[in-house]
Amino acid sequence: MTEQGAVALVTGAGQGIGREIAIELGRRGYMVVANDLRHPHETLRELRDMGAHSLPAPCDVADEEAVTFMVTSVFSAVGHVDVLVNNAGISFQRRAEE
Repeated sequence: MTEQGAVALVTGAGQGIGREIAIELGRRGYMVVANDLRHPHETLRELRDMGAHSLPAPCDVADEEAVTFMVTSVFSAVGHVDVLVNNAGISFQRRAEE
């Protein structure tokens, strides 16, 4: 467990490693702010089912204005962020020659 009231913002929380990190932080007692390009419904459902507090924060982290709006919204809603897991990313698949 962690200190009561600790907040973790996890980008890319809708799937993969980001989702697993968000779930584990929820298990450890963090309030999880789950970011993904689209609303991370399944992550939030699992967090809710385990009794963890969570908040959706969908936005494209490649869009500076969207990130500013997301951060402002998070601070308005919960007042602070103790942990940032900057996990969001994209992958490109190309041949090595390219």
